[in-house]
Amino acid sequence: MPSKLLSNQPNKAIYVDSIASLSAPLSSMSSTFSLVSLLTMAYHVRTPQPANQERLLTLLNTMSPVLRTNTDPRYSREEVLNSFVHFLSPVLNGMAGMLELLANVDAFSHPEDFRQFWSLEQSNLIRDFVESGGPLRGMQGYDVPFLETFVKDSSCRIALGSNKGMLLLVPGDAEVGDDVWWDEDEQRLTVRKGVEDLNTNVEAYLDNTSRITVMAIPSAT
Repeated sequence: MPSKLLSNQPNKAIYVDSIASLSAPLSSMSSTFSLVSLLTMAYHVRTPQPANQERLLTLLNTMSPVLRTNTDPRYSREEVLNSFVHFLSPVLNGMAGMLELLANVDAFSHPEDFRQFWSLEQSNLIRDFVESGGPLRGMQGYDVPFLETFVKDSSCRIALGSNKGMLLLVPGDAEVGDDVWWDEDEQRLTVRKGVEDLNTNVEAYLDNTSRITVMAIPSAT
């Protein structure tokens, strides 16, 4: 799990990015405002490019890193995805939050991009909800609580990196402007105060669960 460092970076560390924006703690996502803010952040992901990823799947994998490379023996992949759909349903069902999300991301100016945002593996959630007239409560795994079941520490937050626009899982006490490092010794993200103007290799996760090497852009750009 990510950890907070307030002074020195780890002995073996890779600078990832500084935090441009933060979600509320994941435990508070029962609030429509918090969920809309989280989805707005996911919409603005820039690494990898939205055309080359499914942003909702990137969000799912960021919230629950273990699902990137491992399967939970208790649940099928379909059940995991349907549980995540249930997590998103307060906005998806149009009863609350959708108008705010549309305004936040200027969706009416970019309707195709907004539709693409709702892609999740073999489905498009907006299309599915419209065609079905609402949530498919009979879907296998739909009633499995996503946060309680698949998120190890719901006190964590999701951050959006300022340079590359990556989603990052960070500790609950992280703040905007903090630097995020990858701790090679502990194999986890750490966060500390300060500003680093570095140009170095960092690792990010794609929606297909593979690791890629990308280049961090200096914070001045």
